[in-house]
Amino acid sequence: MRKKNIVICDQDLFYAENLAAYVNTCENRGFEAHAFPSWEQAGSAMEEETIEILLTSRVCAPDSQPVNVRYLVVLTGDEEPEQEPHKKLQAEGRMEGLTEGQAEWQTKEQTDGQEKLQVYKYQAAPALLGEVMELCAGLERTQGTNERSGARSAAKWIAVISPVGRCGKTAFAVALGKRLAREERTLYVNLEDFAGFARTRDDGPRGDLSDLLLYYRRTKGDLSLKMNSVVGRWEELWYIPPSDSFCDIQDAGEEEWLYLLEAVSATGMYDTIILDMGVVPKEILGILDQCRRIYIPGLDDPVSREKLQQFRQILQASSSSMEEKVVSLRLPMVNGGMLAQFPDHVCRGKMETFVDKLLAWEKEKESSEADF
Repeated sequence: MRKKNIVICDQDLFYAENLAAYVNTCENRGFEAHAFPSWEQAGSAMEEETIEILLTSRVCAPDSQPVNVRYLVVLTGDEEPEQEPHKKLQAEGRMEGLTEGQAEWQTKEQTDGQEKLQVYKYQAAPALLGEVMELCAGLERTQGTNERSGARSAAKWIAVISPVGRCGKTAFAVALGKRLAREERTLYVNLEDFAGFARTRDDGPRGDLSDLLLYYRRTKGDLSLKMNSVVGRWEELWYIPPSDSFCDIQDAGEEEWLYLLEAVSATGMYDTIILDMGVVPKEILGILDQCRRIYIPGLDDPVSREKLQQFRQILQASSSSMEEKVVSLRLPMVNGGMLAQFPDHVCRGKMETFVDKLLAWEKEKESSEADF
């Protein structure tokens, strides 16, 4: 998949080059950044290219938005502070009947007929990039697009699901994701009603799964921009923060989840998607049918064994090929630890060793079947 271009123009070339270097280290984001000290140089070098985002200081900004630029975002912070937008509108007598949000949006529309988005330049690169993506995604949503995402990409889905509680399911799903992420671009998605770690860090992503779902409901389009403002990272593993509203999870039907996951796959940003799932059979069977592998952890007590048997009967009845994908697991127990330490404390030691052995066993099994 060809990466989209981000052009960064700033008279401080050191700043532009460092920001571009950060963007280019985020391989899964699907962007390639280029740094220039002026738009004149950038426009000449990128004349034959489509520029997804032009991120430019006000000094370097072109007089009007170039035809090959989809989004123009102005870096602020070097110039003298201007009159606050809502005060400027109020002074011109254009605030009547507008909410604060509507007034802010009208301010953007009234700038020489162009949409000029703005972001403060002197902040941490992850925060700045997330804000840029959020602004561009918001503009795309208001413009409206009714195109559904294209065909499924090559990204494979792996489900981790169990009718048995407290069996180590989430710890295993995250440990599996972190192990796979060493070799391929991997995304962890938690689809449980109550994930238990919706907010684990104050410096995490700006949104969560509910925001992504709402965005897709409105646009039915490309999720690349919105994904970049939502995803976070645990070392090599990328993740979407789970929804903190169980209603959002329950209200979305199977078809809507399928469309959303297909749209995430279609961005081409990930090779593997780990789905940590709750058990609501009527809503998840279609998703499981699309998965390459289905891991079902459990426990050995009589009640747990009965639950597992009933669940596997449901899978067998839904699809003749489902059983071939299922791998039953008995996981090592891990200490709960503190929420602030999640997920590091659940992915070390016994669980990490278990995942390594499981993947080695599966690789050996696939090799022997291929030889046969």
